[in-house]
Amino acid sequence: MEELANYLIILSIVAVCLLGVGILIFFYVQRRNTSLDEYLPPSIPSVPVESMLREVPPDIIPKVERLSAQGQKIEAIKIVREATHWGLKESKDYVESLIVDGYATPPQRSALTGLTPAVMAKVQDLLSHHHHIEAIKLVREATGWGLKESKEYVETLKVK
Repeated sequence: MEELANYLIILSIVAVCLLGVGILIFFYVQRRNTSLDEYLPPSIPSVPVESMLREVPPDIIPKVERLSAQGQKIEAIKIVREATHWGLKESKDYVESLIVDGYATPPQRSALTGLTPAVMAKVQDLLSHHHHIEAIKLVREATGWGLKESKEYVETLKVK
């Protein structure tokens, strides 16, 4: 019985000590006037919804694609910024999205309008006679693409 009393006394002393330490920590934190916000990572600023809803106007897309394909990235970014009122990062990201694996992708559908059925027939005819350089020149003239983009496009065509 005496052992149980000694055990309860020791347990009570430990509990009072732990309570005292907890109170000291509480007052120390209050005295420093700290909050949990100091220990949390800073929040990421949100992008205004209206800037996300703005899109690149369709009338400038061919010009931006052409400039991107020709390696004139800075000029393309300027045009996108002026037209959309996006920040530099958003505009740069858009222009860079036109570049895949280090190569500027040929302008998509907008520049393909220069490739009329008559032009495509002539390109196919040149390719069937193994006149690849002339076919590339014709595609460049019709689309306004650079040499590399025109060459890549012609290489994707199959001779019929």
